[in-house]
Amino acid sequence: MRHMKLVFLLPLVLIQQAYADIAVIVHPENKSVINQDMIQNLFMGRSHHFSNGSEATPVNQQDNSSVRKEFELKALGRADYQMKQYWSKLIFTGKAVPPAILNNDQDIIEFVSTNKDAIGYINAQTSSPGVKVIKIY
Repeated sequence: MRHMKLVFLLPLVLIQQAYADIAVIVHPENKSVINQDMIQNLFMGRSHHFSNGSEATPVNQQDNSSVRKEFELKALGRADYQMKQYWSKLIFTGKAVPPAILNNDQDIIEFVSTNKDAIGYINAQTSSPGVKVIKIY
């Protein structure tokens, strides 16, 4: 009986290990208070400004990126297919434009470190000089 429990728990452990922690990053000079709701609103096109009123430019990872899939699941509370449906509807109705897409962690770091209005996310294990980590999932 004890071995049966282990057999069922093993896949869950492996799934957990398949994902890395995600770090949400901003420019070091960004002094806005950024909470979970703001992150969701910015990345779902519901808001376009930080708490201090300055323009916000969110940037996404590639569609097939495991970092993006984890961010969408943990930070936005939706699976990747749900986000694709969400954005398809908004684009079709002309209500919003999705965040720009960059290739990888390094491109996100470079963009955020050189744009005071940028917000992005990377694998938390990636070295991130020139940016400020505001939240880890």
